[in-house]
Amino acid sequence: MRNSIMELAAETQQEIEIMVKDVKGSMTSNGAPYQRLSVQDKEGNMATFLRFDEPVDVNGPAVCRMLVEASTYNNKPSYKILRSEILPDADLTCFYPKAEIDERSGFAEINAYYKRIRHPGYRKLVGNVLTKDAVKFRTKPLTAAGAFSRQCGIMEATLALLRMADHAVAIFGLNADLMYAAGLLYYVGNIDLVSDGYAPTEDDLLAGEGNAAVRRLLEVEMALRADGMTEEMLPKRDVNVLLHMLTSRYGGVKSAVPESVALRDLGHMLKRTEEAKQLVKGAVPGTVVCSQGSQFLRL
Repeated sequence: MRNSIMELAAETQQEIEIMVKDVKGSMTSNGAPYQRLSVQDKEGNMATFLRFDEPVDVNGPAVCRMLVEASTYNNKPSYKILRSEILPDADLTCFYPKAEIDERSGFAEINAYYKRIRHPGYRKLVGNVLTKDAVKFRTKPLTAAGAFSRQCGIMEATLALLRMADHAVAIFGLNADLMYAAGLLYYVGNIDLVSDGYAPTEDDLLAGEGNAAVRRLLEVEMALRADGMTEEMLPKRDVNVLLHMLTSRYGGVKSAVPESVALRDLGHMLKRTEEAKQLVKGAVPGTVVCSQGSQFLRL
């Protein structure tokens, strides 16, 4: 019995205990149906297993014992499921990638940045958004399989973004209230984008992190307005600028304020660097690792 995908040698048939994250149906070139299963082992390695015969009756997340035939296709590993058995009593949590920050101290630092916001309306708005799902904000991964795909990933990415934003405020003389408020909310929408089994949700496909964050912010704003928050306490124009900060991270909405330019570029640099770091992690020093048209050297 194997516990790691890396132990599945080519041209062998071996058993492995693995977590199924997601299952998608597909068709071969001749029209035959098959399944593509996104799986993850206890070491955090991820792969796609294929099932061509009897469908695997699992929606994920679930732990399964599988007999897998490993081979190579176009110089890449390929895995075909020969037999599968769901293990209903298995512990899913042991498959989740471990956090790389301490949850308690990380949230304390997040709170310290929150206290730097002087705008009373922003403080109330941001505070209510973060406390609505505080546990999920502190513990969930940022993405299903990309940057910060590990426990406490949302909080870790938020903290890294705030640290960079803090320097940008000092270097460029930017609006600190806007940078801290937007930085704290930049990834809050990701709570809705990844399931407990580290699989993309429907919101990931239909909304995306920017729109999901905006939805959470608007829900809280409506509740605050209904509870008596006046235009003087929280001007609608200030809310619109904060909304712009969350949506202008993509090419469809052009940045209209310097703070948006800074946060967008910092967020892109953060994710891209983390993805490159994870890509070369574990590679032999001196080797070149390729991914999606990019090449990285393991120093």
